[in-house]
Amino acid sequence: MENDTRNQTTTNVSNPYMKSRLLCFYGLAVIACGAYRYFFAPGGEKGLWFGLVMGSIALLGSLLLAKDKKAAGLLTGFLSITFVEGWFCWECFVIKGLDQAEPRQLLMIVVSTITGLLLAFSRKTSPSHQQKPG
Repeated sequence: MENDTRNQTTTNVSNPYMKSRLLCFYGLAVIACGAYRYFFAPGGEKGLWFGLVMGSIALLGSLLLAKDKKAAGLLTGFLSITFVEGWFCWECFVIKGLDQAEPRQLLMIVVSTITGLLLAFSRKTSPSHQQKPG
């Protein structure tokens, strides 16, 4: 019999380094969103600064998680996620309305929601729940 190791390798988001990478990706996505607003929309300076500040806060949370400062890293990351998602939800659903929302804003709402859920509800998998090679 062959040992099939494909079922043994799973992505464990509860690992602090995976959470760090996830927050790093999120911070870079927020910065890219702000840069997109700056380059392709009139009056995008505020969007650039919002993206730089909120993305930098997420990157700081990523760095704290990488340095094994779990509580501080998660708090910083959730602060960034809350502000970004809150602002885009407010702008899309209250100020402009869903019919006038930009795809960039809707995408950031989805990315923020997924990132927040992965950070909040990831849990360690015990060895008894992992599949055994067979």
